[in-house]
Amino acid sequence: MKPIKTIRNIAAALALSISAAAAFAQEPVQLPEPLFITSAGQSADAALVEVVLRRGGTTAELGELVTQEALAESAPGTLIVVMGGSQKGLGAAGINTDEELARVNSLLDWAEANDVVLVGVHVGGEGRRGPLSESFISGTAPRMDLLIVTAEGNTDGYFTGVAEEGGIEFIELADTFEVGTAIQEHLQQ
Repeated sequence: MKPIKTIRNIAAALALSISAAAAFAQEPVQLPEPLFITSAGQSADAALVEVVLRRGGTTAELGELVTQEALAESAPGTLIVVMGGSQKGLGAAGINTDEELARVNSLLDWAEANDVVLVGVHVGGEGRRGPLSESFISGTAPRMDLLIVTAEGNTDGYFTGVAEEGGIEFIELADTFEVGTAIQEHLQQ
């Protein structure tokens, strides 16, 4: 008789832990519109993400050098931050790494203070994971509500670790063109 009682106790404990896990399961992040896209690092990837979204039927304003004041005027519900540094892009914009980091942090501070949902996107693959990009990625990714990255850019598991550590919803995609679908599936209904 004792083994049956033990099995029942184990089954009851298992059922309780499963229901507790379900109660604490993270709900998918809902993305309120309007959407606004900016770059963290001035790579061309932000423009690529805007094109992918547009082709999929999702409208998002793109402002690669947007300031906090201009972002506030746009009043987005969701800020999509495309992470990946480009020396050429920074040079064309006439800014250096420190100025770009300050700009991005200013936007994130404003977004957090105004309950704007933050989505970090990395589509540049290993080519955008060098020393220049890492400063933008490490300063941005942990502040996101949702991270969307291509598998090629997460071969070392960095983004997976950031998401797990910060309780951030994480989506890894095989292809850049899947970003549009991932965002559409999270749009607030």
